[in-house]
Amino acid sequence: MKKLPLHVLQETARVATREKLSHWGALCELEKLTLSTFWKDEFVIFQIYLAAERPMDALVLTEATVNAQTGELVSVCVFQEAMESLGVYQVDATNSAK
Repeated sequence: MKKLPLHVLQETARVATREKLSHWGALCELEKLTLSTFWKDEFVIFQIYLAAERPMDALVLTEATVNAQTGELVSVCVFQEAMESLGVYQVDATNSAK
């Protein structure tokens, strides 16, 4: 099966991540956020993170996984510990972040 174009997969991840982040307070310093994209088997994984001087010190805030062949969203996670380390907390405690 042929893989879908990256921009289609990225839009699926963007919409799902935005919806998940709507249950959190606002992030500051948006200009410091970075999007990484990598492939694992038939999946494309999109991460939003804060870069650091050393790559191993980057702080991953969200991760969305999309099936590259079907375009189906597999999962989207907001990493609570990372968000809270930035002083950003859930505003809707009834909706789980993970």
